[in-house]
Amino acid sequence: MEDTADPGPKVTDEERRWARVYAAELLGHLRAPSALLPLLRQLGQSDLLIVYDAILFRSLRPYGAAVVEPALALYHEVDDDHKGLLVEVLATSKVRDERIYQLLVRGLEHEPLLAAEYLGRYGDPRGVELLRAFLSKVNFSDVAEAHGRGDRLVLDLVWLATESLRQLGAELTEHEQVLRARAMSPEERSQIDRETLVPDWERSLIAAMVQDRQREPPRAASQAARKRRRRPME
Repeated sequence: MEDTADPGPKVTDEERRWARVYAAELLGHLRAPSALLPLLRQLGQSDLLIVYDAILFRSLRPYGAAVVEPALALYHEVDDDHKGLLVEVLATSKVRDERIYQLLVRGLEHEPLLAAEYLGRYGDPRGVELLRAFLSKVNFSDVAEAHGRGDRLVLDLVWLATESLRQLGAELTEHEQVLRARAMSPEERSQIDRETLVPDWERSLIAAMVQDRQREPPRAASQAARKRRRRPME
């Protein structure tokens, strides 16, 4: 006899994708220990990357220090893109652990964009010396050439490293101040709220430099810069 039972409405691929998003959000509210590793494994695994990863990070936050051990263990099992996301989870976990710090230290060589940003957010004062040593190797000519090539990697590195120094409570040196100001294009400088976002020294540098670089070709963000949180990390 032929089965005539109604199979119900067909579930589309789009609905399946969003079901994963809602499930991740619910698991965050439940705070079930058994859900922690599955949440960590799901990072970067959906074509709804921006939405899905944002929900996953929010769902992981309530677990606090409990994320550290499984994230460190998983780090050695996953691909390079996934590693970068795990470092982001660890660096923002508000847990001080030498293993996390060492991942960020190694990242300055293997994944400088990620490390330059998260050394500041991690909050270890030892990061000041590392970032200063890193920026000391960047010349003004490097920044000028990066503008000419449209190379966002160098420009974003300078901006993130100086921002991390500020987050760590360090006062920028004159060299770092000028690098930071020169890393911005004229378009970016003109969009900054100079009264609320930019310190006096930086306002002065920006104002003086806008005229110098008005003829610079607009730079297009490179794929590496657009995906700075997805770059491989050893």
